[in-house]
Amino acid sequence: MESGFSLGLKGIWGASATDIYAVGDAGTILKYNGTRWSAMDSGTTETLYGVWGSSATDAYAVGASGTILKYNGTRWSAMDSGSSKMLFGVWGSSATNVYAVGESGTIIKYDGTRWSAVDIGSSKMLFGVWGSSATDVYAVGESGTIMKYDGTRWTAIAVQNPVTATLQSVSGSSENDIYAVGSSGTVLHYNGTQWDTMNKISSAPLKGVFSISDKETYAVGREATVLRYNGEQWSVMKSCSQVHFEGIWGLPGEKPYAVGDAGEIILQHNSSPTISGIILLLLK
Repeated sequence: MESGFSLGLKGIWGASATDIYAVGDAGTILKYNGTRWSAMDSGTTETLYGVWGSSATDAYAVGASGTILKYNGTRWSAMDSGSSKMLFGVWGSSATNVYAVGESGTIIKYDGTRWSAVDIGSSKMLFGVWGSSATDVYAVGESGTIMKYDGTRWTAIAVQNPVTATLQSVSGSSENDIYAVGSSGTVLHYNGTQWDTMNKISSAPLKGVFSISDKETYAVGREATVLRYNGEQWSVMKSCSQVHFEGIWGLPGEKPYAVGDAGEIILQHNSSPTISGIILLLLK
């Protein structure tokens, strides 16, 4: 799976196994059609940190200087975010309910027509956003910050054993099974009642987490770290490179992908990886 590109990648999302998008440095957007990766014209040189879509014809990429791009199935075009803040994460429950989060407690919401600022009463940096529905949305960030939207307002959430780690990413399989990961190998889990810290099996900073099901969750990070949770325990997946991973995404029954620093794609089958480019493909 040779990509032919060398710029660092920050985020990844797909509409299907044959329609996947990766974003990163200098406005980089790559598309995978099931056979090969190709560069797309983003129209910007700003670094893009996150990407998400509701369908193959409705996707969003967010990044530096308040940059938000929208993909209509044919091309990417700039949107007016109304913000100049760094935007690190994006997620939505539908094409008319999308959230982007970023520096200084920035949360902006898209209603299908325009983006508007949301006051959450916090100035903490926010790096990740995910929800199980339109009335169950979480944003995570610095100093262990977890914010929850219940359909009416955003509130700060307490962790059973408070952490000060910077939380970089959040994902789950349901409203009762949610993970947040961050600095120093921190992993938090929400069981529908409370957030708890999980036992660490790595001290490497974790940058991305993605739940495919309640028995298949992946976390990736610095120092080529790839962790897998099977519903009972976390395990370390071997890697043959020191690439720093930034994000991960996958589909049920399909192979998950992780993106990171420039230089390689790692194809990993069980515990025997081989190298070939910029994207990590975990072959199950």
